[in-house]
Amino acid sequence: MYCENAAGSMGYFSFEVIDHMLTRIVKEYEGRLYWSTPSTCKDESYAFTDQPEFNDEEIPTLIADFQLSPLTPAHFEDLWRRSLRADS
Repeated sequence: MYCENAAGSMGYFSFEVIDHMLTRIVKEYEGRLYWSTPSTCKDESYAFTDQPEFNDEEIPTLIADFQLSPLTPAHFEDLWRRSLRADS
């Protein structure tokens, strides 16, 4: 979904959910990828969320209110791998 960083740049926020909890996050701003997990992150400015709970029943509302677009697991894995490679 779309998001905005502290500097006001618009970007994308992609996340993985397992058992109603966010487990991995990838954010993209100005072509740069930032990853985070509950225990670590690429950049402290893009640390993991303090609200990792995810209620599947809210998906229709998120789609309508935040233009949420579900990713396939393969697409998220590709995005995750690219974000990790961006570190090196």
